[in-house]
Amino acid sequence: MHVDTVAGACLIFTGTLLIYVSTLYASAAGGDASEFAFVACDRSIAHPPGYPTFTMLASVGTDFFRGEYFGTRGPAWGANFISAVAGAGCAATLYIAIVTASRDATTDRLTAHASAALGSGLLALQRNVWLNTIQSEVFGLNNLFVALAVLCAVRLDKSTSIVDAAWGALVCGLAMTNQHTFVLFGAPLAAWALFCPCRRVGLLTPPHIFCLLLMPLIGIVPYAYLIFNSGRLRNGNYFGQEGVNPPGAWGATHTVKGFITHVTRQEYGSFRLYSGAERGEHRAFLGLRNYLWNLSAETYGIALPLMTAASWAAAKGGGRKIMGKHFPGLAPVLVAYTICTVVFQLIANLPIENELYLSVSARFWMQSDVAAGFIIGCGTAFLAEIASPKFVLIRPKWSQLSHVLGGIFGFRSLTFDTGFTNMCGVAAILAARLTTNYSAVDESDNRIFEAFGREMLRPLPSDARLMVRGDLITNSARYVQRCLGYRRDVQMIDMSMLTYKWFVPVQGPNFPGFVFPGTHYHPYEKGGFSMRDFLDANIAGNRAGIPSNRDGNQGSKDIFLAGGWHDDDASTKGFYTEQPFGIADRIVSVDSAMNMKRTRPQWMFKEMRNTLPNMTDALPAKETVELKYPEGRWERVAIKDYYAAHHRLAFELLTWGISYAKEINDERSTLSTGKAMDDSTWALERCVEIIGWCVSEHPKPVPSFYWRNLGICHQQLLVARKNLMNTNHNSKMLSAWTRYVESGQTDEVVRMEEGYDVIAHIVATTGHTARNLK
Repeated sequence: MHVDTVAGACLIFTGTLLIYVSTLYASAAGGDASEFAFVACDRSIAHPPGYPTFTMLASVGTDFFRGEYFGTRGPAWGANFISAVAGAGCAATLYIAIVTASRDATTDRLTAHASAALGSGLLALQRNVWLNTIQSEVFGLNNLFVALAVLCAVRLDKSTSIVDAAWGALVCGLAMTNQHTFVLFGAPLAAWALFCPCRRVGLLTPPHIFCLLLMPLIGIVPYAYLIFNSGRLRNGNYFGQEGVNPPGAWGATHTVKGFITHVTRQEYGSFRLYSGAERGEHRAFLGLRNYLWNLSAETYGIALPLMTAASWAAAKGGGRKIMGKHFPGLAPVLVAYTICTVVFQLIANLPIENELYLSVSARFWMQSDVAAGFIIGCGTAFLAEIASPKFVLIRPKWSQLSHVLGGIFGFRSLTFDTGFTNMCGVAAILAARLTTNYSAVDESDNRIFEAFGREMLRPLPSDARLMVRGDLITNSARYVQRCLGYRRDVQMIDMSMLTYKWFVPVQGPNFPGFVFPGTHYHPYEKGGFSMRDFLDANIAGNRAGIPSNRDGNQGSKDIFLAGGWHDDDASTKGFYTEQPFGIADRIVSVDSAMNMKRTRPQWMFKEMRNTLPNMTDALPAKETVELKYPEGRWERVAIKDYYAAHHRLAFELLTWGISYAKEINDERSTLSTGKAMDDSTWALERCVEIIGWCVSEHPKPVPSFYWRNLGICHQQLLVARKNLMNTNHNSKMLSAWTRYVESGQTDEVVRMEEGYDVIAHIVATTGHTARNLK
């Protein structure tokens, strides 16, 4: 490898890493990133297929940055840093691959470096790649493995040797321990390597074949981590017996069946990204269109033309030089890129009509983007080389004036070297990309998910029992528990894990406050139990029936729920209901809920108000949220859940006020009319205050039901005060319902809601009357 190539790669690595580190997430990020952070802290097992290579690397980062020496940088920042290093390594490796492929095809060495800088720089500064590399996710490391595979293909095509072939096989094995979708790109390259360059130079002999088969097996050795780090005897607060994993760890990978099930993703579906949707051709075309649009938008529209030029070079070359130019590795990478991109969209079953799932799917585009960066670099070098070697600014041959100027200034033509010109153009493009995307992906102050997890656990009573559901809810709370040691007394069960048969034997001992009435949570399978069975076994009517906590003391008799019930289990309906308790809900029996309704709202409000989350210090300005965190970002989901916690309390007050107003009008009621009316009015006024705050502070778009319920509050106050002409409440009711009706004009789901037509009629009638009065 030439010195200038190494120097250029070091420059790319350093520059990319500095940019990534300056924008690194300050704490845990959303979705799976929080899970990888706490799994790295515990050195436990992540969701299928386990991701052992990234987990081991991330654990180095979490341990290194856990100390007080690094100030506010905590374990998650360390895991984020490891991902950033891998992303910077990907950019440097891709740079080397492009220079190696284009060096012999270009007469100007600087052109090869400029082309490599463009291909690797556009990849590194692409918003999707950048954002997913500055958090503890597996994609940065997977991008590095893809870039290494591309470099091995280039070297094999250029000068085939058993060493390069063995390195390529090792990379493929390692990559499969990090992300299984690598097979879509690695398998075509591996097939090409075996049947083209290796066969051409006679490397398919028994010793060589044995070596090439051995190297991938060496590469998958990190999967041994799943065996040795599962079910081991530990001396911790949560687990003290053999066969038990830390809270939040997946599977029973210390058993043969559990290991195979986990590695092959049988619980999700081996070739699925999502367990709740089917594949469809419409999704494949939609996904492919979204991918190509994003690739074009993130490269100022130059990606597809440059990739077309590279394709033309590869198609016309056929392994020989065209016009004296040959780009080793370009043809197989083009084929692998096409297969990877198309096949992924065909097998992916995420419901990408939903913006959140579209953003999840977009993370898997990066594998194709790495190959696209290489193709863009080769296409740039090809076009630069077949163009004029000199870029002529002035060629004064065609007029008398030119001869005069030429005689005066002593030149026939003013020229710039092509390589220097290309490098200046590349620098301008990358500077523009950096300037455009920097503020959009700068997460150096982002502590939203850490604050969300803290505020969910903060109001819970000592030794509370909590059931959680959903990535945001589960992983953010688990991170602050496992990595930061916050509220470890709360016993938190993941409802998704509870559906697997390994959970009770492997995770059950971590939660002594819970009773499990069956083998797993599934109301329709043998040995399973419904949620009603589970709650019947765990919610006691008096403290004598409450299970002891891990210290042998009686914990809270209440069970709390965050994330809602499972969609396919309606067994709790009519028996249990939820009562707002901050971000979570307290589970109470229906009879208990009815009795609570008879307490004065002031008492209920005083207790519930203290449970409301306060994330003021962690949340950016509303305008920033609207621009930086659109629908589909985990930050937007967390912010919506934050305001929803406040709205749930307001809705509880609203239903309380309405029910009391009905009892007041009931002749059989034993309530004191005056006192009850005052309580009802007080509850409705608090409802107006809370929802009014929500709609004023919530980033746009405000959920439509906020406006609907705000209008109902004002309407109920009009009725309660028996003054239907109250101008203040009447105008505010009309204003809120107008916003609700307007949202229904663009959303069919809103229009289908019960009562929408009635409210739309009131708005239309009242508005018409008001215009006539004016």
